[in-house]
Formats: sequence, structure tokens, C-alpha cells
Amino acid sequence: MEIIDVEKLQWIPDPIHRERAPEKILHKDAKTHAYSRLIKTSIGFSGEKMLVHDFDEFVYIIRGGMINKRNGNVYPIHSIGYFSLGMGHGPFETPVGDINLEFRYYKHGGGASGKLDSHAMEFRSIDSLNWEGDKFYGINAEVKSLHIDEDAGVYVRLVRTNPGFVMKGGTSPDCDRLIYIFEGGMIDTETKEVCQADMAIYIEEGDHKCHLITPVGALFWEVGHYK
Repeated sequence: MEIIDVEKLQWIPDPIHRERAPEKILHKDAKTHAYSRLIKTSIGFSGEKMLVHDFDEFVYIIRGGMINKRNGNVYPIHSIGYFSLGMGHGPFETPVGDINLEFRYYKHGGGASGKLDSHAMEFRSIDSLNWEGDKFYGINAEVKSLHIDEDAGVYVRLVRTNPGFVMKGGTSPDCDRLIYIFEGGMIDTETKEVCQADMAIYIEEGDHKCHLITPVGALFWEVGHYK
């Protein structure tokens, strides 16, 4: 298990927008090249062209908001979007600035076609999703399922835990997990390290040494990746 102090990570130029939209890489898988990142844009940022990627991308707006310049749709904070491989999206502008939490992953085969998926919604609010129980975390936690890709072995969800919740080793150990904390915090009961809001935790597949507690409760984003 690795606790990541996000504040200490450097903002680096995004491959497309360069210095206009820097990124922080939270974790990148050396084998699959899937990665989680933060990306931010400054006040008045305006994208220049539609984006088309050779990977799948899930986005959660955690600060500010975006406007799609192509159709005028407004996407405020707590909007989520999924863009499959080859799906055109944007260009976007951020009149008040913006920070997004993203997970990008690759599938075998296929290619970027540049065609719009008319059946896909670019963004929707997480308020449209319900909190549900979870068999791994038990009665002291609830989840909102944000994205599931069974073919790629990927899920993204929000998790809300009660004060005193304990995440023991062996909880869903069959996949890699990246946790980003929004509210509350976690403590590693083995090392006594504290993970506060806006910090991240990477838990590798099969890590049975992971013992975390949320003494005041926590709200966090979780990406699971089965490889």
C-alpha cells in the first residue's frame, strides 16, 4: 500500500494542452499503462478542437466546471463523464477554472475513429445516482457506482464510510485500487500514517497488509482495475 501526498506532486504539462492545463499523475500502471490523474485549467481556458483519444476515459469534475463549446452544455462541479475510445468530445472552456479527477485505461484492438457516440451522454450529475450497500465494505459503508466496464475489468465509484469503519486486508484483494479522499480521512493502523482529504492511496492486487480505519468517516473516489 502506498499513501500519496498529492500536494507534494508536481504539476506537469498535459500532452495536449501543455502548460494551459497541467496534470498531476497520481498513479500509472507500468504493465497496462492505465493511469489516474488530476488536471486543472485556469480561469478563461478555452480548448481549440474536439478531443479524440485512443483510450477510454472517466472524468469527475471536483472543482469549478466546464462548458462544451460545441453545443453550449454546462457541466458544473460533481458532474461525471465517460468517453469511450474514439468518441469525440469537447472542445471545452472553463470560465471560472476547473479541476478534474480522471482515470484513463487502454483496451486491446480498436482505434480512434473521431465519430460521436450519439447514445452516450458526455456528463451527468452524481446526484442522479443512488447510494447502495456494498458486499465488500459491509454495513458501515455505502457506494455510488459511477462506471463499470466488465470487458476491461474496470470500475469507478464513490464510497462513503461511517466513523470507526475499518478496511481490513483482504477486502477486494483481487484488483488494484486507487483511492482519492474528498472528505474525512483514513489512518493506516499498522504504520499510523494519516491520509487526509485531497490525498490518495494506492492498494496493489493481493495486498492483505492493508488495514485502514476512518475514525471520523470518509468520502472517497475508488477506481478498481482487474488485470
